Amino acid sequence: MRRRTLVGGVALAAGAAGVLAAGRAVRRWKAGEGVGLSLADGEDRVVVSTDGAQLEVRVAGPADAERTFVLAHGWTNDRRVWGAVSQRLVDDGHRVVTWNQRGHGGSTVGGKGHTVEALGDDVGAVLQDIDAHDVVLAGHSMGGMASMAFLTEHPDQRHRVGAVALVSTTAGGLTRGAVANRIAAQVIAHPALDRAMQSGQVGPFLVRNTVGRTVALSHLDAMRELFVATSPDVRAGFLNAMTAMDLTDGIRALDVPTLVLVGSRDRLTPVALSRRLAATIAGARLEVLEGFGHMLPLEAPDAVADRLLSLPVLGVLEVEATAGVPR
Repeated sequence: MRRRTLVGGVALAAGAAGVLAAGRAVRRWKAGEGVGLSLADGEDRVVVSTDGAQLEVRVAGPADAERTFVLAHGWTNDRRVWGAVSQRLVDDGHRVVTWNQRGHGGSTVGGKGHTVEALGDDVGAVLQDIDAHDVVLAGHSMGGMASMAFLTEHPDQRHRVGAVALVSTTAGGLTRGAVANRIAAQVIAHPALDRAMQSGQVGPFLVRNTVGRTVALSHLDAMRELFVATSPDVRAGFLNAMTAMDLTDGIRALDVPTLVLVGSRDRLTPVALSRRLAATIAGARLEVLEGFGHMLPLEAPDAVADRLLSLPVLGVLEVEATAGVPR
């Protein structure tokens, strides 16, 4: 009994110390400057994907803009993560398309469920709906996976894409073994995690690893808000899909200008995965943003916008010059 009491006392003391440490960290993070969740003004529409999934889409900027940027968000996020980047692009006179991926925000899941292949179908549905050609297709995290799935599974529509930006993402390599994957999916979907995420002290601490060296509480609050807003089955379903995914063979054939962008302190899709991704795609350019973490669209929106604007686009004249060459 004495030993049990001692152990319990030590555990309580450790827990109290952890809460105090988290409280001090949250107070420190409040001083950090960061953008919140936002969305550039534009036209809202619902796009129906191939399996009936209804996708919330926002089209911002002039219809006759010289360039169109199509931005796909990541796992347990929504389109507002791209808000600051999209606003910068719209302010520069470009058209920007964002949407809530299936199961995120107000978008429904559809018949194919939580699969990377279905996410690729959704990219195609959005591009067809806006009738876009030679767009810059940028995907963050799971949005990058959706973009790669579209480009590999829908070669008949690849003429719609003139350049690709793969931000904080990977084509595979996320699995940690069957048992670890199963445990992770169970934890991700557990109600206790939601309760912890909703705590103003504990929640920010749990999502600290999503950002890099400089921490802003607004970014952490955004991450926990978006996580809790995503239903447990969607979280677990797409986590399983991402750990099982391997798009490596399909992306070897990509022949559009490609940028691979990653933060040096990305703990979720580390730099090594981006190096492997860039090495797989012929001619891909790798850029590592020093000091930043996984959430580059929130942490470094100006740097991300600048990189997107710097991408050369495989335009109509180049397409005609390479007629007959598979794209």
